Amino acid sequence: MTATSQSPVAFVCGHRKAGTTLLRNLLDGNRQLAVYPIDLALLYAYFPDYIRTQLDPEARRARLERILFVDLAEQLAKQGADGLLPIALAKAFFARLDDEALGRPGAIVEALLAAFNQVTGRGAPILRGNLVKETSIEIYAAEIVEWFPQSRFIQVLRDPRDNFAALAAGVEAHYGPLGEDRKRTLASLIHRVRHGFRMALGNRAALGRGGEKRDERIDRDRRRQFGAEDLLAVIG
Repeated sequence: MTATSQSPVAFVCGHRKAGTTLLRNLLDGNRQLAVYPIDLALLYAYFPDYIRTQLDPEARRARLERILFVDLAEQLAKQGADGLLPIALAKAFFARLDDEALGRPGAIVEALLAAFNQVTGRGAPILRGNLVKETSIEIYAAEIVEWFPQSRFIQVLRDPRDNFAALAAGVEAHYGPLGEDRKRTLASLIHRVRHGFRMALGNRAALGRGGEKRDERIDRDRRRQFGAEDLLAVIG
């Protein structure tokens, strides 16, 4: 697959409840970054399995509408935020995609970020780069680098004991309805964290890029404005 964009993009990676959302929220107020407001569900709900089996353009567009903009509208509604963003974002996003691009995940991510920058008024000269997050997307680092040659990866690490405690607290209310009990959640943590750590080390060796942010730093040094300059240095 050919490179999609020369724009710098930082991808926040790590296991669920490791602190990826916290890191994204801490960086959201920096005007030099365009921080996408929710998880980039494309890399699970659309790529790679869905587009391998579903070739109909209208079905693909409907799928993108659901996972990108319906979910965004639902999350913003819970926060009491402006409900017009998903409508404007969807219009700008689909205007950038022809049928052929629906089969290229890099083009889809680029269109989404460009639409987000357009709708929110982010752009040159103040914009240094985009930031998106999705749990465990370090497994797709090699593909992402093909799409975005200037991409960077921020791997968030958390003590697995604390990570499991955070996950276990949400089993009954959140993960249980999705089919997980405490044992399944623990098994997922053990396997995915182990695999994620290995991928992070392998990606650093193979790609020569990426950084680590340990959430303990936030607790140890609350006086420091955490993250923005660190991330800007990683993006370059």
